[in-house]
Amino acid sequence: MIKLYVFVIVVLCQPLFSKCSVEKAEEICSTNSQCVNLPTGDGSSVVCAYNYATCSDLIPCMGDHTCTRPNTVCVKHRCHIQPICYPKTMTTHTLCPPISPSNSSCYSCQCPTHIVPDYPTQFWRETLKTSGTNPFTDSIDYKVYRNVKDFGAKGDGIIDDTRAIQNAISSNNRCSAISACEGSTSEPGLIYFPRGTYLISKSLQLDYYTQLVGDPSGDRLPTIKCSSNFNGGYVLDGDPYNAWGNLAWGSTNNFFREIRNLRIDMTSMSPALGTSGIHWPVGQATALQNIVIEMSTASNTQHQGLFIESGSGGFMSDITFHGGKIGAFLGNQQFTSRNLAFFGCQTAISQIWNWNWLYKSLSINHCGVGINLSVKSGDKESVGGLTVLDSHFYNTTVGIITSASAQSLPTSAGQILLDNVHFEKTSIAVQSLSNQVLLPGNQQIHSWGQGHIYIPSSNTYTYVQGTLTPPEKSAVLLDGARFLEHSRPEFAEYSADKFITVKSLGAKGDGVTDDTAIIQQIINTYASTKIIFFDAGAYVHTSTVFIPSYAVIVGEVESTIMANGAFFGDAKNPKPVWSIGQQGQTGNVQIVDMLFSHKGPVPGAIMMQWNLKSTCAGKSGLWSTHFRTGGAKGTDQSPLNCMKLTGAHKRPECQGAFLQLHITSRTSLYMENVWLWVADHNLDYPDHSQIDIFNARTILVESEGPLWMYGTSAEHSVFYQYQFLNAKNIFLGQAQTESAYFQSEPPAPEPFTSLAAWSDPVFDECTAGDSGCTKGWGLDIINGTNIYIYNAGLYSFFQNWNTSCIGTSDNKYCQDGIFRIRGNSDKVYLWNLETVGVENMVIIDGNIKVKSKDNIGVFPDGILAYLPTN
Repeated sequence: MIKLYVFVIVVLCQPLFSKCSVEKAEEICSTNSQCVNLPTGDGSSVVCAYNYATCSDLIPCMGDHTCTRPNTVCVKHRCHIQPICYPKTMTTHTLCPPISPSNSSCYSCQCPTHIVPDYPTQFWRETLKTSGTNPFTDSIDYKVYRNVKDFGAKGDGIIDDTRAIQNAISSNNRCSAISACEGSTSEPGLIYFPRGTYLISKSLQLDYYTQLVGDPSGDRLPTIKCSSNFNGGYVLDGDPYNAWGNLAWGSTNNFFREIRNLRIDMTSMSPALGTSGIHWPVGQATALQNIVIEMSTASNTQHQGLFIESGSGGFMSDITFHGGKIGAFLGNQQFTSRNLAFFGCQTAISQIWNWNWLYKSLSINHCGVGINLSVKSGDKESVGGLTVLDSHFYNTTVGIITSASAQSLPTSAGQILLDNVHFEKTSIAVQSLSNQVLLPGNQQIHSWGQGHIYIPSSNTYTYVQGTLTPPEKSAVLLDGARFLEHSRPEFAEYSADKFITVKSLGAKGDGVTDDTAIIQQIINTYASTKIIFFDAGAYVHTSTVFIPSYAVIVGEVESTIMANGAFFGDAKNPKPVWSIGQQGQTGNVQIVDMLFSHKGPVPGAIMMQWNLKSTCAGKSGLWSTHFRTGGAKGTDQSPLNCMKLTGAHKRPECQGAFLQLHITSRTSLYMENVWLWVADHNLDYPDHSQIDIFNARTILVESEGPLWMYGTSAEHSVFYQYQFLNAKNIFLGQAQTESAYFQSEPPAPEPFTSLAAWSDPVFDECTAGDSGCTKGWGLDIINGTNIYIYNAGLYSFFQNWNTSCIGTSDNKYCQDGIFRIRGNSDKVYLWNLETVGVENMVIIDGNIKVKSKDNIGVFPDGILAYLPTN
């Protein structure tokens, strides 16, 4: 390795380690003299960067001066003749404080928020005094925030911190694997790691509703380092196996957990151990973000970075894997993965099974195999659909290995979409199990696919294994040639002085007190100058709270807003609980780590109404913010009054909301990792007792865009899960739905009435006794334009809580149709659709275009694409 401080702006040298001649000294841009301005790749601006990098770690930019490697920016640098991708961690204001920071407000899109950063030396989460708790816990003096050093962890890389960290995770009688707790919403925990190296000798087990969070502000993430005598199958275990070989929590019920801003160092342990850095069989409302996993690079290494063997969904982003036999060993129903980077792995990704998986901005470098989704010769395919979007394979022997073909079984399994994928110094892009080159590498792939494709002029599929016509992508959704993306903000640019906490200003968050007025007062007073922090708690709202067009709101392990009372009781006159901006307003609102729920029935509540047009693309939105109707303590809807199959639809106390999320017209928004769930069971009951809760609608989108929706899920409402009404310029990445388990008893729209003013579906076309017809739509598009759906899993598992309608030999189905396009719709692109229990997969203006019996898959039935005629 050669590391040099060099202050140059024009590169004159060619070989990687030859002597560079200096044409011009770069401008010092920071109070740190080692930071200099590096010109961007296109020469349009400069980036103030800490000029200390390893040349061999840097890769060239794409031809359009974008970077496929996560968390990098394209700059001109002395290491290469061509512009290179430089780590954004070297460009932070923590490393390079500005020389003369402004004291005025910052409404430029270059600023993280409208509030002026002060670039502290210590992360705000460590010093902000908060009062987070949960009013529904039975534990006395329960604390949500836990700094591992307060529990005795040293973080010096010498003392074994295993016991101290586990105590920080599990104290206060939390819902842990060893307690045989089936789940709980009332004991959330944020386990915080300050900067340091934390030596451990055995697995750390995460309890239910836990976030492990490190300090992201330094030049090196807090490190969890395995000792040389480490003993365990996993370093961080998100769902431990018990003595009987069962997971502590069923993976499809393993919700509400996150790991962020940590480095896992496995390099001191024996390479012969088959240990994985993270064990993560999870469901919705979960996240892995900003993680580095370092494994042995020995030829005999058995290390794995990430191990997921089961689950029902999830989201991950900004994870870097170094070394190891397998970077990520993955199997789950559906998943959204964004900005995963692999370096020097023998196999980057082993896709053992899925129903559907989206890889966005994937970067695979110096690996033997990029993605292996093959099965042994003669075995049935185990992967449903897989999309690789806006990605880069570099110096990798084989990009993708597949065993699927036109003759393999099931007939629609193993479907692959490559969209805007660059194979560089990678001679084989896609290879069969018999080593046949299906797609040569060393080229830019605009669109290539393998699987069943439908077009409007035919009701039968064409099997393709080759080049496809690329979609006409709406420019407003793009960042260069790629769909825009924006990671969850951590606000490391701000000190604790830039925050105010709502409990310190009088809000109670006790699940009883009406906090409406004090919350509105706090927001009105401080939104223009402070980041508003909601300490963990449950904040009762009895009328609408109005969020101004510039506000930054951060919760603590899903701080909960609870709608309650007569104001939200009229389904003919619905009102928002939170109203974001006003119609016609522009601005940027960021909402992070919040949860919207209720206390008792609220049939006239719109849980959130988004009215704001974003000033800065991707800077205004929802990150790790969820909506939950019923299913938890405090909602007053439990098996005691809403037990399934007991006629709950006749009881007003079992009604949920009018609509969970309304995105109105003339708006734009970025959404990432958002779960909208109408509970089918109660998370706080030992047996997860199943319940019937009647929520009318889940997500209504009327936005003309741009709107980005990464990793969203909508489940169990009566009318529909997603409805796009006159919507335009929409990116929908890995959408997932489930139809209500109680339907069709009662049949939709009962217990509600279809409202023409809200363009509700009507079910008049359903014949008497057709129980598969009177069920809510999964995805309903009316007059939609420029809608890009990259992966959708739409499931109907039950008919009145009975699963005999799926997986039967006599072609029974739980639901007639679940996806439809109506009216004057144009340029609606559908990729990798997977459905369960649905007879007709795609319906256009009442005409059945795709039948599931023609597209039998691994468990769901699948198609690679339904494409408009360009």
